[in-house]
Amino acid sequence: MKLLESLYAQEFKSITFHPRKARISAHKSILFGPKASGKTTLLHDYLSRRKKGSYLYIDFDDLRIDQALFIGLPNFIKAKGITLLVLDNFDFSFTVPQVDEVIISTNQDHTLEGFERVEIFPLDFEEFIAFAKRHIEIEAIFNDFAVAGTYPTMSQVPKDRIVKEFQKLIRLILPDPLERTLFKSFALAQGEKLSPYTLFQELKIFHKISKDRFYALLKRFEQERLIFLLPHYDKPKAKKKIYLIDFAIKSILTYDKDFIKRFENIIFLELHKSKEEIYYTDMIDFYLPQKNLAVIPMLFLPIEMIQTKLNRIQKELEHYQIKRVEILTLEAEGSIELEMISCEIIPFWNWALSR
Repeated sequence: MKLLESLYAQEFKSITFHPRKARISAHKSILFGPKASGKTTLLHDYLSRRKKGSYLYIDFDDLRIDQALFIGLPNFIKAKGITLLVLDNFDFSFTVPQVDEVIISTNQDHTLEGFERVEIFPLDFEEFIAFAKRHIEIEAIFNDFAVAGTYPTMSQVPKDRIVKEFQKLIRLILPDPLERTLFKSFALAQGEKLSPYTLFQELKIFHKISKDRFYALLKRFEQERLIFLLPHYDKPKAKKKIYLIDFAIKSILTYDKDFIKRFENIIFLELHKSKEEIYYTDMIDFYLPQKNLAVIPMLFLPIEMIQTKLNRIQKELEHYQIKRVEILTLEAEGSIELEMISCEIIPFWNWALSR
């Protein structure tokens, strides 16, 4: 009871908060997303607008929390007239008490009957602009974005401290050394076609890990949205392409500076956050069948070389009945016409901000 009284006495004052695209709109909501994606800050901002004494906030990552408090929780809520219960970093280890309004945050892909599920991702490009506020020129903002990545806390870190601070963040997200080692292996494969079995065979040479442990961690990383495995459209047994929750992670965990793969990952995240159904094909980086759309990164190529590449893949575009191609660059802009296919060349920042 003393612990509950201490938690009940907490007060959340207004904070400097950059609005996110995700919103808490239902009285029963589960905020689901990777660790450090901004769920707790969103909750604190939400509570700062509520009357003190009307809510109870419990953070399950707080080492002071004792499991014994759950025994007296329903009676405490009733006695205090609490109308809002917030369970931050909840592990679903007990039944949620009956309260008018319940907001849960978790990095587990979990559902509860009657609860609206709100997916929270780290920053997309548009949100990064609001967070960073370093430059006016859009190209300079993109350069910062490409270095700092998507985690909200990293948007405020000076460039000369990004590697050190980012590595601290990764240790917080993945405290177990073996988990970090496996995650680093996935990071090295960013944008590549991956065979989990081959990766396991390579990993076990240098690290003591069982097959069951490996595949359990792979499943967890997917469920917690730390990695994404992009399937081939019409070859379900083909290797999947791997992308990371933050495109900058590979450069933080290795000295490899493959910007082409990083740019692919940037585009993938923008597409994924828009809830698009995405695949790859033999010659198309991102295929969106519901929109008959192909999205292809071509970075620094001049329009003449873009035309040459499109001519080379025209038969595949026609095979998948693609009506529109969006070619994403960092410089070129314009349009190209193929037979019955509209091809638009767009700088990434224009594309991302218009979605």
